[in-house]
Formats: sequence, structure tokens, C-alpha cells
Amino acid sequence: MPTSSYRRLFSEWRLGPIELRNRIVLSAMTTGFGYDAGAPDDDLLAYFAARSRGVAMATVAFGAVAPEGRVEQKIPWMWRPDAAAVLAPLAAAIDAAGAVACLQLGHGGRQVSPKVTGANPVAPSPLPPEVHVAVAPHELSTAETRELVAAFIHSAGVAAEAGFGAVEIHGAHGYL
Repeated sequence: MPTSSYRRLFSEWRLGPIELRNRIVLSAMTTGFGYDAGAPDDDLLAYFAARSRGVAMATVAFGAVAPEGRVEQKIPWMWRPDAAAVLAPLAAAIDAAGAVACLQLGHGGRQVSPKVTGANPVAPSPLPPEVHVAVAPHELSTAETRELVAAFIHSAGVAAEAGFGAVEIHGAHGYL
């Protein structure tokens, strides 16, 4: 079909304060590669540079806001003291391709495997998930919940400092 059939798809769009060159967004996806202790490597930079061409926004998947919230090892670690500095080249690679860089933030909650973190999962209640993780989570206290809210706020600031123009909160799959 000719692109004239999709004139809205290829038209500029405003998403809050963000000007997007079209309405095509690269959604967050787990790559299973590209990070060493939460820092992106050259392969991941090339991956996002290539996939960000032609899209308006490219979303990098699952920056874990706390060590116990990791759903796997090969993801951004937002608690690193140098997280903004090590993530800045990733935001820059996306920006250089003409897309707005977006970082998904999350905490795996009851879906976190102790094999990944070395700790039991945490959740609002002690009910284990129905699949994947058989360990009952630690029920979060009010104080622990406040700490996790602060971790999300901190991580959003780190993302902005690194050059990401947007953040997305991952709240599905039993995650916090």
C-alpha cells in the first residue's frame, strides 16, 4: 500500500511535551544480551542505533530500579552510582538515529527468581505467582514500599540525566 494510506502514521505528533517525528514507537523488548553489570556494551549500542532509524521513539527495556528487582542480569542497573554516565551512550545512540530515547523502568516483584538475585522476591502480599517462580515473596512493609517508590523516582532522574527523553513504567506480569 502506498504511504499516503498511512498519512497519520507518518505525521508528526505531540506526546505531552515531546515532539515525535511520526507515530511509530519501538516497544520495549528484552534482548538477553548487551549489558555487563548493568552497563550497555557496543553490541547493544549498535542494536538500538539500527532499530531507532525511522521510528519516533525507541524504548529500552527494563531498567531495574533496585538489585532485588532484576528479572535477569543483562539489563540496566539503575542503582549503580554511575548509571547516568554508563547509560548516556545508549540514549545518545538512539538520539543520533533521530528517535526519542525512552527507558522502561521496573521491579520484578514476585516474578523475580532467586537464581537471578540471590534473594527471595518481594511483593505487596506473600502470594507466589502461579507460574515461573515457586518461591513465596516477602510481603513488603509500608516503609519498604516507600523505599521502592523512592527507587523509581531516583531511576527516573537517572534516566533523564543520561539523556532519555521519556520513561515508561513496567507494571504488568506481576511486577511492582
